[in-house]
Amino acid sequence: MTERTLSASRIPHLLLIPLLLLAGWFCLDVIEGRREEAIRIQNLDALRNRLPLIRERLNPTSLAHEKILAGLHGFDRLTPMTARQIAARWRAAFGPSASYALWDNTSTLLDSRGFTAHDLDALHAITYERRIREVWEPNPDWLYREYYPALVHLFGKNLSFLERNPIALKTTVFLGVSGQLLIGPWFPDAVLDNESRIDLANASKTVRVGSVPCAGTVVLFVPHRVIRSAKWLKHALKLPTARLGIPRVHLVSRQRLASARPGIPGLSAGLARAVLFESENLSEGVLLDADGTGVAFATKAGWPNGIVVHVSPMPVPFRFARSPLVISLLSLLLAGIGTVVRSGTAGSLTSGLVRQCLLICVLVSCIPVCGLVWIGFVGAQSSGDSRHTEAMQRLERRLEQIEAGHVTSMSTLVKPLRRLFDDPTWRHGMPPATWVASQVVALKSSLIQTLYVFEADGTSHTFARMADFGAASKAAKQARILITSLLQYIQSTILSREGVSDGDQRANLQRELKGGMVYDVIALAVSPESVYQLAITFDQLMPFQMFHETTLVMFHHVLDETLKPSMLLFAVLHRKFLIQQEIVELINTRISSATATPDLVLMQDDEREWPMTFPIACTMEPSLNLLMRRLKSEGGNIQTEIPIKGVPCRILARPLAGTDLIGAAIEPLDAGSRLSGLPALLAAAYPLTIVVLALMLFQAFFLRPVGEMRKTVEAIAAGDYERRLPVLTDDEIGSLCLSFNRMAQDLAEKEFLRRFISDLTMQAVAGRHRETATRLTATVLFTDIRGFTTMSETQPPERITAMLNAYLTRMESVIEANGGTIDKFIGDAIMAVFLPTHGMAPSAERAIRAAFGMRRELEAFNETRRAAGEFTIATGSGIATGEILMGVLGRSDGRQDFTVTGPTVNKAAAMEKRSKEARRVPVIVCPNSLEVMVGKCVSEPLPDVENRPAGFEIVSLGEVEVS
Repeated sequence: MTERTLSASRIPHLLLIPLLLLAGWFCLDVIEGRREEAIRIQNLDALRNRLPLIRERLNPTSLAHEKILAGLHGFDRLTPMTARQIAARWRAAFGPSASYALWDNTSTLLDSRGFTAHDLDALHAITYERRIREVWEPNPDWLYREYYPALVHLFGKNLSFLERNPIALKTTVFLGVSGQLLIGPWFPDAVLDNESRIDLANASKTVRVGSVPCAGTVVLFVPHRVIRSAKWLKHALKLPTARLGIPRVHLVSRQRLASARPGIPGLSAGLARAVLFESENLSEGVLLDADGTGVAFATKAGWPNGIVVHVSPMPVPFRFARSPLVISLLSLLLAGIGTVVRSGTAGSLTSGLVRQCLLICVLVSCIPVCGLVWIGFVGAQSSGDSRHTEAMQRLERRLEQIEAGHVTSMSTLVKPLRRLFDDPTWRHGMPPATWVASQVVALKSSLIQTLYVFEADGTSHTFARMADFGAASKAAKQARILITSLLQYIQSTILSREGVSDGDQRANLQRELKGGMVYDVIALAVSPESVYQLAITFDQLMPFQMFHETTLVMFHHVLDETLKPSMLLFAVLHRKFLIQQEIVELINTRISSATATPDLVLMQDDEREWPMTFPIACTMEPSLNLLMRRLKSEGGNIQTEIPIKGVPCRILARPLAGTDLIGAAIEPLDAGSRLSGLPALLAAAYPLTIVVLALMLFQAFFLRPVGEMRKTVEAIAAGDYERRLPVLTDDEIGSLCLSFNRMAQDLAEKEFLRRFISDLTMQAVAGRHRETATRLTATVLFTDIRGFTTMSETQPPERITAMLNAYLTRMESVIEANGGTIDKFIGDAIMAVFLPTHGMAPSAERAIRAAFGMRRELEAFNETRRAAGEFTIATGSGIATGEILMGVLGRSDGRQDFTVTGPTVNKAAAMEKRSKEARRVPVIVCPNSLEVMVGKCVSEPLPDVENRPAGFEIVSLGEVEVS
């Protein structure tokens, strides 16, 4: 008997092992599910990070640049074989209209198309001059004779179109045709141009990367008539981009997405319909299905029926808890449990709350030990996320260091200027011109361009470093005349205000400046804000915009011994050279090898189409070129992964605060580490241990009541407000069940009352806008049943009520489907409001489409009633667009209602009354509503009737097709 009792007491311990494992499997599955959700969020973020590149690829110029650079991608020299491959890529991208020529590093022509012999000679002269300037070789005699005639022949004029970059890609008129031109010597591994290396040497800085060999010379011209067609855009988007690291996109119509077979690799019909649904309200977005297929989509301007779709398989995490190994293990344990049960022994664990609490304390004390095991093995699952986060933090710190360094360099730059302005010599009148000129030349480190001096009597003096910056040119002289006029006007305004306090002067200066004729003339070339800032900002380096270009200036007010203004000093710095110098020095300090992946790429954010970008080799990367162009046009912050020089890299790119630079911090991706099978098995020990707490103790006392509560909550959320929780205990769980039942009863009452309140009132109450009113432009729709009074007198009330309920239900669905809101039911009439909504069609268009949808729904409604032997009905609709007033009406402490009022409501009602005059379709709109439907509908004006507003009958609607 004793042995039998002892054996029975061991049964709970024997059952504990499989229960632990079962609960452990459950916990592990939950943890891996959360991990899967975290990876899903990461995948969605990765898809969102591709949207900027997708948007930029929809720009024909950017897409053309991508295909131009893609032709050279992957090559580092020009040979007969590589030249044929490059030419084949360009022909596949642009067709026979593209003209190209390729020379090797010995100036031997490898391949050409579309150019005459005269054209090729002119191209060779221009590109050869740029090449020898890059390698710093003397010009041969024949080049002096042929260079300028070659420019005139190719471009129609003598111009300097090549910047410091050896190779140029820009929009230009070439041989009389507008298009995209790639021209110049190609240095595949170039870091700095030759002029930058010379500047560094002059500044006594060590040049870390010297000259690199030239692969040859390339010329490609693509006319705009080719790339600006919809046909070419579709063709170019279909070309493969996997080797470039650029997201592949497909331009499809909405009808194609709605079909059973979208025809896009990897895109299922269900996911295509989801994209179609999301694109109705969003101009761009991302989706991810359970199989790991990710979709990024965007709508293209000018293609109202087209959607750009990018499909990419995203990583799906391995779930150990659902692997065959775990299933086999659980099956073995369940078989063991069955053996124990069939043995005929059984027992139960009976314990009070004290014993349960004691057991909980013992088990919880084991958690820290198990946690060490968990951290040691399972922590590796999150190491990839940690590496990514840390990498992005490192990249952000790198960009922040550049911003801090820029502030320091600007502070250093201003010091010599301030020393010059604070020189006591200025206080005794105009110094000798030779002294001022020598001081300007001495400020070479500040890259000062021009110094303007204005005496008290209005006399102006200009000191420019002509040899360095070409100040004697016609454009420079015109700029000096304009700046002189501006500063003389500002000086006369400031110096004439003797005895006026500084506060009053600053308060009235802007008004006085704008009152003069000189201001009106100068404001056309100079930013008006720059004029005002120039007049009130002294001794500070500030940006100054002129002719849509920005430079750096410093304005100083010289005071005599009596502290009266006696002279104005205005210094203009060569901003472009300052930024360029800063870029060169930053890149030179960070790049040590021409072939290594750079950790930093900088681009000058100016108006040039082929911006100053260093390292130069990265400019030729199609993916990076797209990214930098997108940042230049949109700004923002882009985190993505693209290959640089064939190496997958993380990139954090954004405009640098306080500078005119766009910075891209780069870091190669690390391979990372993965868990093996054994650590994954050991990692399961932690959740398997916690099952005692999860199953043995809480199942009966907590999990079961909570589970019942969850089911009841789901039932209530589904609309079953009659569900209640059983109250089985008198403890805290029982009290919670009672409180929950009271809450469910209150929800049922509120839901019943909600049916009698309009959506606008619910939104007002939810937003707590009870004391405010809003005035906005919207569209009001009135729909009324014809002859309802006679119908009510001839038909039984039950049939009238049933008909109205069915009719109003159908009409409500149509109105809400078109983005409208029902304000109220006025007997048999419906008053609906269509508010302006971002991402949707204009409110008037949606209201008109809703009216026609109601007409179609009414036909189906009447057909159903006719088949059932019931009477049919006819309706008329009136639509008006204009200003409405939305607000709360009624006593503050009594009955209130949130409604819509105003003349537009009355006009909509008048339009509904005039619908009886319609000859074909009883849908009448006001002139304001008809304006947004130009080209989208057929309308006829109603006859003019005295004391009635003008109305138009909408006869039919048209659909906007894909361009």
